[in-house]
Amino acid sequence: MEKPPELMSDAELAHALDQCDADQARTETRRLRLIGAMDRSGYAERVGARDMVQYVEFRYRLDHSRAYRDVRLSRALPKYAAVVAALPDPDVAEDEDVPQVFLRPAQAEAIVTALEKVPTTVPVADLEFAEEELVRLARTWHRPTCARPPNSPATSSTPTAPSPKRTRPLPARP
Repeated sequence: MEKPPELMSDAELAHALDQCDADQARTETRRLRLIGAMDRSGYAERVGARDMVQYVEFRYRLDHSRAYRDVRLSRALPKYAAVVAALPDPDVAEDEDVPQVFLRPAQAEAIVTALEKVPTTVPVADLEFAEEELVRLARTWHRPTCARPPNSPATSSTPTAPSPKRTRPLPARP
């Protein structure tokens, strides 16, 4: 049994959050695959929904735009092998190590949405190259510099600029 967060050290909190985040990415990837399989099988129509979007929207109480985006992504993912390969594997057994997440489902959605807008006149080789580059860029995205510990040498030796002065007063509160 895991300790309550209030009793964890900073290192334990960071590890637990990393694990939770990796689990969430894996679960979201599995959810997208399940939505795609249900959509292809026609299950939503058989149980009385207009389509898979309506099924997801009503069954899981999501707003229409979120349900539509999830179904659209699950339909488009099979066309993009590099994106699918970079997503976390939902079938990996859980163990002590935190699985490395190379591409999050939200990043996959951004990449697929951009690639779906590419005109059909673009050669397939160019589209595949763009897909691989976008996945590579998403995988190598660096954390912002503000994520450094407060006493790290990179932040403590850097002089800070004076804060800008306001030119107009703030409105009075009622």
